[in-house]
Amino acid sequence: MSKALEFTGERYTPETKGDIWAEHHHRYLLALEHVKGKNVLDAGCGEGYGSSLLASSAASVLGIDLSEQAVQHASHRYGGQKNLRYQQASVCALPLPDKSVDVVVSFEVIEHLSAQTDMLAEINRVLKDDGLLIISSPDVEEYSTKREYANEYHVKELSKSEFDQLLSQHFAHQLWCAQRMMVQSSIWALEADRSNPAKSDYLLHLDQAPQEQGALLPQGMYWIVLASRAEGIIANAQSKIKPFRQLTDPDEQLIQSFYLAEKKRVLLETHLSAREQHIAYLESDLAQHNENKQYLHRHIEERDQQLTQQNNALQQQHDYIGNQTQEIQRLNNVLEEKSTQNRQQTEELLRREQLVQERDQIIQRNQHLISAQTEFKEQLEQQIHHHLAQEQEQARQMLSMQAQLQQTQNDLELTQHNLQYRQSWRGIWASVKDKLSAAKTRRD
Repeated sequence: MSKALEFTGERYTPETKGDIWAEHHHRYLLALEHVKGKNVLDAGCGEGYGSSLLASSAASVLGIDLSEQAVQHASHRYGGQKNLRYQQASVCALPLPDKSVDVVVSFEVIEHLSAQTDMLAEINRVLKDDGLLIISSPDVEEYSTKREYANEYHVKELSKSEFDQLLSQHFAHQLWCAQRMMVQSSIWALEADRSNPAKSDYLLHLDQAPQEQGALLPQGMYWIVLASRAEGIIANAQSKIKPFRQLTDPDEQLIQSFYLAEKKRVLLETHLSAREQHIAYLESDLAQHNENKQYLHRHIEERDQQLTQQNNALQQQHDYIGNQTQEIQRLNNVLEEKSTQNRQQTEELLRREQLVQERDQIIQRNQHLISAQTEFKEQLEQQIHHHLAQEQEQARQMLSMQAQLQQTQNDLELTQHNLQYRQSWRGIWASVKDKLSAAKTRRD
């Protein structure tokens, strides 16, 4: 046996259990009663299990599907039946001659197509005049709208009236059946005739009293229509259809699947409730975070304003310090100029002191001369008159030198005054530096 096809949700595989298993097999079991000894086309055979079931009663069965993978799988898995073959083809372009098929079976295919009219026209072409079409499709209201469900593989789901309108274009005679999964309780007598299948005599709705069979049937989830151009074919098919047909589940596979589904539902509801509580907690936490965020924004704005004020004050201090620095630089320049002047005055003072020393030397030398003149006065009397003029000149020069000496003394006094002035400026500069240092300490 070939490997099972992967169940993707697009097509049913027999390994998939639960309600989908019951729905699909139930349809083919219904069709099985109408294909004995017939040439059958399974249009949209999918995995191929249904064609194989029909081949157990039909004269021949051709299963076609658009998927090459599905056709290859079906051929390997069910190819041992001599009256069964599979072919890759479209239901809108059937590879069969006109009026060559007794029965066409097409379950859950038409809703996958947009060209639904083309599909039914092709089926009408290959069916014999007394041929029978057995076709199914989900009711859009029950399958999707009420359940708020969207099957991604369905292109165009139909209402009952839309389905009827499409079929009536080619098939005047129709027999409609409804299909839906239901959970029921069964009671049977141990001594009952086991050859007679059990049937449901009552339908029970949870919010209503029991109703006799047929009194309150639920709305069908799927429509199964038997259609033909010949009225007699439908009458014959109707004789084989029981008013209420059920597929029993003696191994309780379906009920177990329902139990598992209910457990999953309860678990999901628990998770959903916990998730909603967590979401509420997160929303509360988010609201608190938003409040904290707003508080922080306000706090940041206040801090920004304070920083702006502090920056402005700091800028003012910087400007003040800049001005003071410029003033200090100016005072330094003035002090430098004064220092230069003092240095020049000192140099001048030194030069003048040197002159004074030279003059002192001259005076000392002159004093020696006077002493020598006094000692040799007697010897030089004859020369007094000659040297008187020279002595007077020398006296005059001495007076001049005395005047210069007096000027030098005045200059010394001025130099001393300048030195005192310089020391005064140094005191002022030391005071300014102390004030700047104190201002910097207060700012820090």
